[in-house]
Amino acid sequence: MIKQEHYDIDYFVRLLEAYLQKDPAIWKRINIIFQHLKPSAEDIILETGCGQGTIAYELSKACRLVYAVDDSELAMQAARKFLQERNDITSKRVVLVKADLRQLPFPSETFRKINYSEVIEHLNEPLEVLLELRRCMVPGGFLFLTTWPNSAHLVYRWTENSP
Repeated sequence: MIKQEHYDIDYFVRLLEAYLQKDPAIWKRINIIFQHLKPSAEDIILETGCGQGTIAYELSKACRLVYAVDDSELAMQAARKFLQERNDITSKRVVLVKADLRQLPFPSETFRKINYSEVIEHLNEPLEVLLELRRCMVPGGFLFLTTWPNSAHLVYRWTENSP
């Protein structure tokens, strides 16, 4: 599923350091996600390509539960470590799931909100993933998609009625 890019643990450490140091580029991304996804206390959100878990953690501050999915064992290790270090009520609202985005272990029509930020550009088969995410989205729900890096920050909110 992932392109021929190589992610080692240092990649996740660098992203975590940028988050912890309040790097404006990282926080701009997080703010864009919050602005469009609008997490609320009753939400159960699917966070795809969760990497080191920082976006899932931030989302969990505003919603009931976040399912954070990645197919990389290194990402899962980094996210597990990050959340264990937080060890607060918020970190307990993140459920880590190692899974291929083409075959998610969730019933159909499970999520009202799905975050698909900065994942699509890493995939060889993005349509397969989009179809699987649609399967997991409730009617009337929406998928929030961004790409990174680019100057425009493609932002697309997909709902059942989108063109």
